[in-house]
Formats: sequence, C-alpha cells, structure tokens
Amino acid sequence: MTNTLLSVLIALLFFSCATQKNDSSQNNESMDVTLNVTMTSNYCGGAPPPEEMLEKLNTPKKFTNQSFFVSTQKSLMDNLIEMKTTSAGTLDISLEMGTYYVFLPQKISAKLSGNDKSEAECEKWKNTPNGSFNVSNENSVSFNIHKTCDDCSPMRM
Repeated sequence: MTNTLLSVLIALLFFSCATQKNDSSQNNESMDVTLNVTMTSNYCGGAPPPEEMLEKLNTPKKFTNQSFFVSTQKSLMDNLIEMKTTSAGTLDISLEMGTYYVFLPQKISAKLSGNDKSEAECEKWKNTPNGSFNVSNENSVSFNIHKTCDDCSPMRM
C-alpha cells in the first residue's frame, strides 16, 4: 500500500512539473506577425448627433500612421510597448505569444482637469484598454481600437 501511494505521488509530481514546463515555454515563444489595425470611436460632443454620424463613428477605419501602446497587463503599467502603424494601417513585428491590451497615447498623459469628473472616473478610464489582440499561431492578426470619451477632461456641452 505504501509503495502504491508513493508511486502515485511521484507520478503526480512528474506530471505537474511537465505541465508547468509546457505552459511557460509557450508564453515565451515569439512570432513574426502583421497587425492589421482599425479604429472606431464614441461620439463625445454635446447635443445628440444625427444617426449618420453615429454610423460613421462605428464603422471601422484603418488606423493609419498613428501610435498606440500595448501591455500584457489589463491596465496601464510601466512595461508598455509603443507601436506605430504604416499608411496601410498595418505593423510588422515579432511578439511573444499571448494576449496584448491596447491603450491610446492620450490615456498615458491624461490628468484630471474637469470639475464634473472624479479622480476615480479618470483612473478607471485611463486603465480600461481601448482594445486587445491575441498572438498565437497566426501570422496575421486583425483587431479594432475603440476610442472612448475622455473621463479626465470636463464634459462637453
């Protein structure tokens, strides 16, 4: 009975170590990928806009010649990577496999400046990603960046 229990414990230990090794090696594997980036945005004006304007804002457009930041964390951290798209809205890069969260540059430098906004609202907006994408076994990754209204600035009238 003791030998059987010992054999089972040793087998579980080896299985556990093998599983951990496989998981960590997948996270460190880099892939050459082409990112195809589009953008949509919220309406951030005062009076309600016409339906055509809302449709235009919700229609993805190529995100051309613009910078954005990515992180493997779901909030703004020190390890942000800056990226810039081409005139075609693409970017060729080598990235480790995994999920990346996208932040627009305005969130990096935003500071609370409106009397009608709270520090908590501002921080929540800053730390909410504008999009995300996953690098796996595909050579091409398409994703959308959604620009939201600035919760650190005063409301527009």
